[in-house]
Amino acid sequence: MACSCSISMSAIIVGLIACGGSAELAPDDVQARGSEVTQQEAPLVVEAQETGGVTLYFHEAEDHDDAALTGVPSIRNGCLWVGEHVVIWHQSRLVEAQALAAELQSSATTNDVSVGGGEALATATGTSTVRNDCGTDLVWVGSP
Repeated sequence: MACSCSISMSAIIVGLIACGGSAELAPDDVQARGSEVTQQEAPLVVEAQETGGVTLYFHEAEDHDDAALTGVPSIRNGCLWVGEHVVIWHQSRLVEAQALAAELQSSATTNDVSVGGGEALATATGTSTVRNDCGTDLVWVGSP
């Protein structure tokens, strides 16, 4: 019986098995396609600081995403927002967040701001208090 195989790894494996062979793959040989690979994430420790009636949330984690959030800052529900996200600021940018909150309290308009980091998944550990206090599921975890 003749078998034909294409170049792709999955076709080679299927062809090999169809021809009576077997295949053993090392973890580095396997790629996930069309599905999300999840890892056990370390809990994010979130602290809060009140500044003039605005609660600023911050963290000290060094692992972070490299995306950027740009938007108009605002104060809603006593929380500091950028666009449609509440930001959990990295501790190294807390002074910047304090200044932004003070500026928003003294003036109704500000320029867009940009915050590095990434959106927290709804199931992300450490963000439930922020979600409950600020009334949103859109939480951005800032980077240094």
